[in-house]
Amino acid sequence: MTSKERLLLALRNEVPDRLPATVHQWQEYHLKKHLGGLDPLAAFRRFGLDASLTCMPLIEPETTDWRPVVETTDLGNGRTRLLVTISTPGGTLSYSVERDEVTAWTREHLVKSPEDVDLLRKYMPVPRLDHRRLADEYERLGDDGIMRGLLIGNQGGCWQDACELFGLEKLIVATYEDPAWVHHFLGVVQDRKLRYISDSLSGAR
Repeated sequence: MTSKERLLLALRNEVPDRLPATVHQWQEYHLKKHLGGLDPLAAFRRFGLDASLTCMPLIEPETTDWRPVVETTDLGNGRTRLLVTISTPGGTLSYSVERDEVTAWTREHLVKSPEDVDLLRKYMPVPRLDHRRLADEYERLGDDGIMRGLLIGNQGGCWQDACELFGLEKLIVATYEDPAWVHHFLGVVQDRKLRYISDSLSGAR
């Protein structure tokens, strides 16, 4: 039984020849530091694991309504800060991310006030999945595993994505202080994901 067959059987709640063995994802730091710069598929093959490969090549639409400008600052000791300022017809948004060789983390969230959510609703574009690049990776994977899909946003689920945009603690407090706004916020996040599903996922390998 191939890895692809094994994983698909398990996902259908059927019985494969053995328990699939895989990892959630390979971290870039681990691949570079400990595996000589292997790509994720090569790492799965090296250790004889059933590959669960994530591939989400996106095409960002060109629009004058959402214009990001990135400013990078070297913080020393291998750390950098990215400040992203986004101009829209309705106002300006910004967020910042810091990263080191191991990981990245948010320093400043994109959504800072309830009104900012309407700028997302009106102007934030929905990227499209690049089917050709995805198909190339699917063919390269062959029978060594499955190709995993993702939804757009910082996270797949609407609540977790909203937490990444606004801040976990602030969003929890808002559920008590302004539940109608939180419901609206989650609806905006959900709508972008549904539009991506409708426009991009049909026919994807």
